[in-house]
This record gives sequence, structure tokens and C-alpha cells, in this order.
Amino acid sequence: MKLVSSIAFALFVTSAEAFGPAAPVNGNAFGLSSTNSGGMTMRTSVYDMTRKQKFNKVLKKVGASSKEAVETQLLTPEVSSLIEKSNWKLRKSMLRHVRNQANKFDITVDATFGVP
Repeated sequence: MKLVSSIAFALFVTSAEAFGPAAPVNGNAFGLSSTNSGGMTMRTSVYDMTRKQKFNKVLKKVGASSKEAVETQLLTPEVSSLIEKSNWKLRKSMLRHVRNQANKFDITVDATFGVP
């Protein structure tokens, strides 16, 4: 009796291994690979963060210096293209900063500035 049960147990163990491991070998259970080779990544706003840092450097450089500094450094095509490439939340914030800075010196900002 013990011999039959031990043989049955051995057959069960070997057949269970035939189905493979319980955990996925590559990646996780949702199909995302851990190496991110062509899969999804969580680095969606990295580029917007670098754009925000560049914009903040320009904004800090301009500060509350003068009307000419705002016109020559803040209202440039480079800053406009930087704002255009950003996502809508960051774009809205950047445009608000530009308009507030320009309003301090009574400068009108073009309606198409920073709009994609």
C-alpha cells in the first residue's frame, strides 16, 4: 500500500513540473517585462521635467530685471517651442508665468505664443 501511494505521489510531482513554474519566467504576470525591452515604461514625464527645469532657469535669469530682458529672453521662439512641446498642464502653467511676467512690464503677449 505504501509503495503504491509513493509511486502515485512521484507521478503527481513529475506531472506538476511539466506545466512549468507557477511564476512567470520573464517579466511579471501582467505581460510587462522587467527589462523594458519594447514594453511599457513609467518615464512619461521625464521630458516635461527637463523642459520645466530649462524654463525655470530662463525665468530665474529674467527675474524682475527689466522690460528688455523679458522681451529678449522670455518672449523668444526658443521658449515658445519649449512651451509648445510640453504637456497641457505644464504648458498652462508656463504660459501663466510668461503672461504674469509680461504684465508686470505692460508687454502684450501674442495669443499664439506657446500654443501648438
